[in-house]
Amino acid sequence: MFALGFDIGGSSIKAVAAENKKIIASKIEVLPKSFQGFLKVAKEMKNALEKELKKKAEGAGFSFPGPIDKKREKIIACPNIPYLANKSILKILKKELQISSIKIEHDIHCFLLAEREFGVSKKYQNVFYLAIGTGLGGAFSIDGKIVRGFHGSAGEFGQMIFNLERKETLEDICSGKYIVKKLGIDVSTAITEAEKGNGKVQKVFSELGYNLGVGVAGVINILDPEVVFISGGISTARKFFDLEMRRAIQTFVVSKKAKKTKIIFSKLGRFGGAMGAGLMAVES
Repeated sequence: MFALGFDIGGSSIKAVAAENKKIIASKIEVLPKSFQGFLKVAKEMKNALEKELKKKAEGAGFSFPGPIDKKREKIIACPNIPYLANKSILKILKKELQISSIKIEHDIHCFLLAEREFGVSKKYQNVFYLAIGTGLGGAFSIDGKIVRGFHGSAGEFGQMIFNLERKETLEDICSGKYIVKKLGIDVSTAITEAEKGNGKVQKVFSELGYNLGVGVAGVINILDPEVVFISGGISTARKFFDLEMRRAIQTFVVSKKAKKTKIIFSKLGRFGGAMGAGLMAVES
C-alpha cells in the first residue's frame, strides 16, 4: 500500500510517502497561519509527492499536536495551533485531499509508533515517550499496547500543572516556549548560540533540563516504565541539558531501582511523527 504521512507541528508541516513500511520520499513546509492555508499546503504537498512518485496515495495518516476524540474524528484541543481545534477534521481532510482512507492521531502516538517500527523501542513493552519541540507531548505503552485513555486523550504530559500560583504547565518550562520566554529567540537560534559557547543560553538549557527531569521523575514514580524515550527538536541540544535532567531524576524518583530507568534519546530525526502517521495509514 502506498500512503502518505503528515506531521503537523507548531512551526512546520512534514510529510512522507511510505510503501511497504518504507519511507520513499519526504517534504517539509512552513505551517500556515490559517486553517484554509493549512488545507491548501497539505493538498499541495500531497499532489507534489504523488507527482514525484507517479502514483496516487491509497491512504494517509495525520499527526496532530493535541488530544484527539475517542472516535479519532476531531481534535479536542490544540494550544499551539488553535485553528485546528473542534473541527470535523477527518471529514474535511477526506474531502479536500480526495483520499477515502485517512486516519488522524495525536502526534506523540505517531512518534511512538515510528519508534517501535524503525527505532529501538520494540525491545521494550512498557515505554514512556516524550517529544520536546514548540510544545511538550507524551505517550506511553503498557505491555506493548499504546494507552489512549477512556476519552482518547491520555499522555498529555505537557499540560500537567507545575506551578499553580503562576498557572505554569510543564510545557511552559520544558519546551520551546521556555526558550523564547527566557531568551527571546527560537530554538534553532538558541542551539546555534549554545554551540558557540554562549553561557547565558547554555544556562537556560540547563534550567530547562532540570525542569524536565522533575517532570520525568513524576512519570517514573507513577508509571514505572522500563524506558523513557525523548525526541523532538530540542532533544538535539541534549548535551546542554542532559546532565541537569538526570540530576533531577535522581533527586525526585522515589524507588532506588526506578532511579536506574533507562533514558534514551530517539534517533528518528525530524520526520519521526510523519513516519508514524504514514505507518498508521499503511496498516489501515
